[in-house]
Amino acid sequence: MLDMTGYPSKGDNAEMPQAMLARKLRVLRAERGLSLRKASELTGVDIHTISDTEKGKHMPWDHTLAKLAKGYGVPVSELIGDPSVPLAI
Repeated sequence: MLDMTGYPSKGDNAEMPQAMLARKLRVLRAERGLSLRKASELTGVDIHTISDTEKGKHMPWDHTLAKLAKGYGVPVSELIGDPSVPLAI
């Protein structure tokens, strides 16, 4: 179960994939000092899609994940949390 910040509540042992992706995207954008608008321009992904994904409202399609990964300069596998999955951008 997620708390009000979008993170799993303290009783949860495993983070849900959607929440994990949301957190990773927020961190990546913050590390790069990007506003939502700049992130949208950099990745080619609609600003509302980025926002909703960062809030954990939905999981994006594969091609959207690829655009986000390419824009942030990370492999898709880093976004989805499984570095053993060889996904090309």
